[in-house]
Amino acid sequence: FSPSVIRNILPEVFGRVDPVDFAYMIGLLHDVGKASTYYLERYVSTLLEGSRGGLNGKLSFPYHEVVLALIMLHAAEARGAELDEVSLAAMDLGAKVISRHHSAMPDRHPLECDLKSCRASRDLREALKNMCRSEVTGLLGRLRESCNNLELCSEVLSVLDAHLRDAKNCLELSRSFGVPFNRLVEFRSVSGALGLDALAVYRIAVVYTGALIVADNTAAFHEGRESDERGTPLFVKHWMRELSGVLD
Repeated sequence: FSPSVIRNILPEVFGRVDPVDFAYMIGLLHDVGKASTYYLERYVSTLLEGSRGGLNGKLSFPYHEVVLALIMLHAAEARGAELDEVSLAAMDLGAKVISRHHSAMPDRHPLECDLKSCRASRDLREALKNMCRSEVTGLLGRLRESCNNLELCSEVLSVLDAHLRDAKNCLELSRSFGVPFNRLVEFRSVSGALGLDALAVYRIAVVYTGALIVADNTAAFHEGRESDERGTPLFVKHWMRELSGVLD
């Protein structure tokens, strides 16, 4: 989507953050959890052992959306003094949106993740532990160049870069998750800071989550990549028809 389209179809975040800035932030960050070196090491290990270990020959990234969301919340708590109230709230909301972009898949919505799957997941713990690597911070540096000088996007990526340069942060997260899971499913942490009721914040989160899912699957469709979400090609085709007048 072009910036003008984003401003027309997406709400301002709290009326104080430009929708393009927020959209760039979540768009650039939403798959950064995949950069954890754990995923590639896990895949290579199963191949060397002569067994695909249930991976079906594919490199997969279980809970990568939760990995990045937890890191965002952890960084916001640890480095809050470096951000103003609006940026902190936007970072919190961004974590909630990113954690939902695979919520159509079984056990991947934060509610399900909190109750059972994520808490017991070795994949999640190992992926978190392996985020404090130069491969990840190098990626964040390159992504920051794509923020197009947008203030929130550049600021949040810089904070995450600095946070992931300290291996202690990833170890803490992998051992205790560092922040409670329920932060991903409650909205008072954002609404209280900026004087909006929780339902209003939830509506904003739903809109941006939907936009992120549309953009993510449309890109996969154009690139000929398969989606883990069955039926994706059909609903992407519908989106392409309905949005034909506003897509670049």
